[in-house]
Amino acid sequence: MGSSGMGYRIFMFFNILIMVFVVVIMLYPLLHVLALSLSSNEPILLGQVSFFPRGLQWFGYKTILTDPQFWLAYRNTIMYVAIGVPINLLLTSLISYPLAMKEFMFRKSLTVFLVITLFFNGGLIPTFLVVKSLGLLNTPWAIVLPTAVSAFNVVVYRTFFQNIPIELRESAFVDGANDLVILFRIYLPLSMPLLATFGLFAIVGIWNDWFDPLIYLNNTNLQPIALYLQQVVDQGNVNLLSGALTGSDFLTKNPVMLEMAAIVLTMLPVLFVYPFVQRFFTKGLLIGAVKS
Repeated sequence: MGSSGMGYRIFMFFNILIMVFVVVIMLYPLLHVLALSLSSNEPILLGQVSFFPRGLQWFGYKTILTDPQFWLAYRNTIMYVAIGVPINLLLTSLISYPLAMKEFMFRKSLTVFLVITLFFNGGLIPTFLVVKSLGLLNTPWAIVLPTAVSAFNVVVYRTFFQNIPIELRESAFVDGANDLVILFRIYLPLSMPLLATFGLFAIVGIWNDWFDPLIYLNNTNLQPIALYLQQVVDQGNVNLLSGALTGSDFLTKNPVMLEMAAIVLTMLPVLFVYPFVQRFFTKGLLIGAVKS
């Protein structure tokens, strides 16, 4: 008994030690970026900034927050999230429900078709041509619709729906409910952890996406915050490489400050959203992963 208790304490000690090490690895980049965004130029140029700011200043944040394009990009991203996440969850649920029903004759062939898309996709140029032919270029729908359904999400949803007792569905049919009522009144309320988890995935995916807007949106008034951030970083690198910032300009307008400030302001909303859904996160990942 004593040896087993000692073994458990040793296990917990190393477990906590490893977890602390992982936390430090995860937090260091965030703290370093935050410190750089708040430091003056001289410590940054000398490489003296690590966890804590040196020579506290707010130039980077003032510059970004007074840029009208920043707020326009923020508004656009919130709009894409507000439109894209409900569409993502709705379409995924509508596709997964019939695939979970044994009486649906095409469920196996459609499931195979979806799984194939996990390994192969149409490619960049064919996808661009499809988006263009549908008249979606330079519209918010070019960001929302091409990624509205994920085959992986459909498979997880389908597995979870299959684990719901069939008696619930049968009793609902007896009471006069149709499949849409059963889906929205029974299945979706039971899958709230799953909806919260994949809703968070959809939010992060849309919020961080810069490549699709770069390809599909030529109108700068429609660009999202991730594309704005990418342009801030690229412009800073161009200024450094071309020598556009020299002498006193470089000392007062070091692009590193602007880049780090833009990064912090870009990631804040996602950091604030996560605590509200984290209690569903682990359960949502596991709930549909194993079929009983």
